[in-house]
Amino acid sequence: MKNTQKKSNNWIRKAITAALTAAAAVFLTFTANAAGLTDVPNVSEVSEVSEISEVSEISQVSEQSKEQSKEISECTHEHKTVINEKAATCTAKGSTISQCDECGETFTQTTPMIRHNYVKSRVQKPTYDQGGYTVYKCTMCGRIIRLDRTEPLKRVNMSDCIITLDKPGFKQMSYAQRPIVMVEYEDNVLTLNRDYKVTYSNYNSKAVGTYYVTVTGINGFTGSVKTSYKIITPSKAVETIKMNKMSADIAIGQSFQLSSSIQPSTADKTIKWTSSNYSVASVSNGKVTGRRTGFTVITAETNTGKYTNCFVTVSPAPTKITLSKTKLTMGIGESFCLNISTTPYAACKTCNWGSSDTSVAVAVNGRVTAKKAGTTRIIARTDNGLTAGCDIVVKPASPNVTFGTSSITIGVGEKYTLSAIIPSDTAAVGRTYYTDNPNVLSIINYDTGAVVGARVGTAKLTVRLYNGKTATCTVNVKKAPTYATLTKTNITMKVGETATLGINIPGDTGCSTKTFKSSNNNIVKMLQSSGSASFKAMKKGTATITATLYNGIQRTCTVTVI
Repeated sequence: MKNTQKKSNNWIRKAITAALTAAAAVFLTFTANAAGLTDVPNVSEVSEVSEISEVSEISQVSEQSKEQSKEISECTHEHKTVINEKAATCTAKGSTISQCDECGETFTQTTPMIRHNYVKSRVQKPTYDQGGYTVYKCTMCGRIIRLDRTEPLKRVNMSDCIITLDKPGFKQMSYAQRPIVMVEYEDNVLTLNRDYKVTYSNYNSKAVGTYYVTVTGINGFTGSVKTSYKIITPSKAVETIKMNKMSADIAIGQSFQLSSSIQPSTADKTIKWTSSNYSVASVSNGKVTGRRTGFTVITAETNTGKYTNCFVTVSPAPTKITLSKTKLTMGIGESFCLNISTTPYAACKTCNWGSSDTSVAVAVNGRVTAKKAGTTRIIARTDNGLTAGCDIVVKPASPNVTFGTSSITIGVGEKYTLSAIIPSDTAAVGRTYYTDNPNVLSIINYDTGAVVGARVGTAKLTVRLYNGKTATCTVNVKKAPTYATLTKTNITMKVGETATLGINIPGDTGCSTKTFKSSNNNIVKMLQSSGSASFKAMKKGTATITATLYNGIQRTCTVTVI
């Protein structure tokens, strides 16, 4: 190609020389005529000679250019020399520019963008004005997305809250006395002047009588509730008063009996029973009856102002109950809590618990305790006669536990479950997983051992059984692979034969989740589809084995059965 360029330059020089020669000849002729000279060459002769020389040169260059073009067109273009290479990112494609060593032609090959690697950045809790969401940020490019959106908080009516006075009454004193108000909603204690405000009917009350407290919701809470307290005349001292129950959950229409005991025994035992909300539950001589859903405080008060409370929740009667487990295998000495689900969901969940063999296991308020090896059935029964059961098998406690491997390697963003293994003739429901480096290895499920690689590094995952036995596995977290290669891309088999297939990734990356799938199990049937592939030729035809890494990278192998 350089020779062609040189010849082309020579031709240009000769063409320019011919033109200058012709011009010089014209000038000489004109000068000779002016001087009266006759023996000078005429212009046509000089021009003719120039043209002949020029045509000859052009012809030669043209023939040489044709030969050179023919040589170039016949080049096989082997682009072996890489002159520029740019890796793909999650925001831009990659490219490799290579050059033909023979003709110098360049070829550009692009590679697709890699996937964003999103990790949880922060959680925006919902408010009353806007919903919540979780912010995820790409660790490579910084791109931010919002997922896991939740609805805005709903404002709650104060009638649905639990309103409690620290004292339902006071002995008359020379100074004003007022009860302290506590408001709860769904096990959360509300904050005065943020969630509600309190007004008293007589803030400086000292006289004997009944007074009222009004609780009004603000911000996320609406409505108001009025309750009362009393100032009474001091009478014969009662040292203590106790009730046989401090709390109770009952269904609408259900009743139960409360009783009280007063000390000293010589004190006045006159008791006044009251309910803070008679529309929810009524009380008469200690007998409490649920009337509608809600919450109320049953108070037993003496003439001297001593009192005790029972907190009562009234829910709809259930039409169906189920337990969180119907079968359970436990180790001796282990405890497990069975939860009750009801239809409707908000129905009363109070049950009486029993065991068909109390020597094997017992249940108290849903908490099952295994006592010795054997079998039993735990029964939960509601007050309206509904029942649900769980079959319990008790085995010896496990003497040891293992993960089955001392170490594994996973990639950043890869989810993996490391299940604890115990001897088959033992049992342990209670298994707790924890890591010594949560920045590298995050635990997704503390009961099953599901983890995810958070960033490059090493962490130890430990499992602890209920009886204190532990096992540890070292988890190496490496970069996520950006490409992979199969050990084979084409396989020819005969019917009945078996073959294997593996997938390789760069040494500085990690991936334990490798799955293989056949496009047609009637032709090629998978025998092993995780980690590495094993398959069998079933009948003649062609099928494709697709290998997939945890981050979506796929490679295919064509299998022909003859």
